[in-house]
Amino acid sequence: STSGRIVGSAGARARGGASRKMKKLFARLRAGRTVVVVAAALVAATAALLALALSPGKILPEVLAPLGLVGSAQYRQMRKVTRSNYSHFLRDLVFRCVARDWPQRRAVRLERWMLDREPAFFERLERRLGMAFEVVPDRVSGLFEWDAVLNVCGPFFEKNCTSGDPAVANLMGDAFRDGDETHREDGASRKQKKKPKRMVWLSRGKDDARRAIVNEEKVYDELSEKACCDGSKGGVGPLEFLRVGVDAGKLGNDPISEQAAMFADVDVLVSLHGAGLTNMLFMPRGGLVVEIMPGTYEKPTYRGLAGLLGLRYERVYTEDIKPGILTRVKYAFNSPEDRERKFRRDALITMQPKEAAEIENILAKETSQTPPAR
Repeated sequence: STSGRIVGSAGARARGGASRKMKKLFARLRAGRTVVVVAAALVAATAALLALALSPGKILPEVLAPLGLVGSAQYRQMRKVTRSNYSHFLRDLVFRCVARDWPQRRAVRLERWMLDREPAFFERLERRLGMAFEVVPDRVSGLFEWDAVLNVCGPFFEKNCTSGDPAVANLMGDAFRDGDETHREDGASRKQKKKPKRMVWLSRGKDDARRAIVNEEKVYDELSEKACCDGSKGGVGPLEFLRVGVDAGKLGNDPISEQAAMFADVDVLVSLHGAGLTNMLFMPRGGLVVEIMPGTYEKPTYRGLAGLLGLRYERVYTEDIKPGILTRVKYAFNSPEDRERKFRRDALITMQPKEAAEIENILAKETSQTPPAR
């Protein structure tokens, strides 16, 4: 009817008017929110510019250095390599700086960002070892040019850079041993429970794309099945399986301190070649490191570091290796020589029975020996 159409059209107009009002309201809210965001950004930018104007020498390098925009090429290389890499930061920067300065009993010279990366770790070294640290201004000398850093102890730790000083070798682990905080997960120390040697299989984790033992769990399970005792009757002693994220940040707020506590009482460490072996820095003197190599890949870094730390070292080569698809793609345009080297380094490994047997023999021999003195 006519009245029905009139009523219907009036209702539609009312709904349309309400919809337009809502749209206008939302538009005002969005505009207001945009104004707030812009204002906050302007305030932050103003504060940053003010801080920069007041102390440009301190702030500007910290902003630009991670971007590779300040310092010499060698200094920028050091920042690039060590800033976010657990192994390079701890092994190639902190340890080398300690070896450079501490044998002369002078304060260990570091830049502020290095100490700020994990203050708790350096505070522990100060408290337990009496070690002192000196903050040096960024780029004030050639101390932290990458070549100069690697020259301390040599690129592969082939130099006797600690002068045989026991306060330097194994100092990292010394700061975390024999204290109330250096306990096993079950809450009791080895001394309290008279445990046998602590032997650890360190896994890089499940990664089917790059440098991994594809049958790792099978190999570990077979070794564990042969773990029978404390070594008094022969055989392999208890072997732990430990998977640690070696990238900073994966272990909480204090990744270096946490890993130090994990490895401070490890007597035998078995691991595929990789950054996780840096944790030998925390092992007791006289311990054993077993490095599993991808194929015949050669790099003497960890062999040299083990010798410097007073640790024994064994190496197990593997035969059945092949680079994964992602590895092939990643290095496809490298030079032929570099590509071949990285294909071997990052290969996927299928361990053979004779290789597993070689590790078993090493562990059985180690199980029968007395744990090293701490």
